[in-house]
Amino acid sequence: MTIKSVVGAAVTVSVASAFSLTGKTDAQHMQKTEARWSMQTDLPRVELQTKNLAASGCGKDVPGYFKIDGLMWNASWRNSKVWNTDECAKTCDENTACVGFFTRRGHGKVECSLYKGLQRKADHSAMSYMKCFKGFDNCQDGFQFSHAGTWRNGIKQRKLDDEDMVECQKMCKMNRACVAFTHRVNNMDDKFCFHFVDAGNEEGPTKESRANTYSKCVLEGSLQEVIEDNSTAEDNSTAENPASADEPGQAIGDISPVQAPASANESQDDEDSL
Repeated sequence: MTIKSVVGAAVTVSVASAFSLTGKTDAQHMQKTEARWSMQTDLPRVELQTKNLAASGCGKDVPGYFKIDGLMWNASWRNSKVWNTDECAKTCDENTACVGFFTRRGHGKVECSLYKGLQRKADHSAMSYMKCFKGFDNCQDGFQFSHAGTWRNGIKQRKLDDEDMVECQKMCKMNRACVAFTHRVNNMDDKFCFHFVDAGNEEGPTKESRANTYSKCVLEGSLQEVIEDNSTAEDNSTAENPASADEPGQAIGDISPVQAPASANESQDDEDSL
């Protein structure tokens, strides 16, 4: 089943079920994946979703997080020293912009570095997908359905105007920096593709035997209940990476950077905006 198969489906949480695998298959795939994390692994910039927390490995080591052994991404957001992994997870949980973290063991305290995620916003005309791990629950063709809506600060792919969702997905898949995409269809049936990029993902991970990365994970459909314009999500952030997940740091192909409109309805009149 490909992403194209859901084009035209109702914009509801039920869309996510179109990407389902069985819990048993997920568990088997993830057991194999955990044993061979490759340098092609993409750091999720959105919460991973699963129908079965236990089968997917979500919360196996740290509640609410999926563990990636031996890999770390250098483009972290906030850094501190903590006593253990649980303390680092608590720091991430307390910040709405945090989507994951890595810990690295050393002498004494543990290094704790947070990863910044995409910030969701409402848009009833849009459907959004994130890059995910091969074998993870609902991960098909390298992407997982995220939510009916979008994120802040998308980059419009002008050459993909009026193209269907699968073309938007293909272009994102080809770009290592692209971590997610939104496909938007307005009330005149005009189609638009927006990509979300992160410079840290473009560089890829670093192997580090003393380090582990933890990515937030939730039950499928739970994100849809909290979709809103996170105008204050970057709450007390003072030491941001200038190319963080919700502030794209580069242009890709025939594109132009855009600003978030005041509301989802206004974006129907200005399709250059998300």
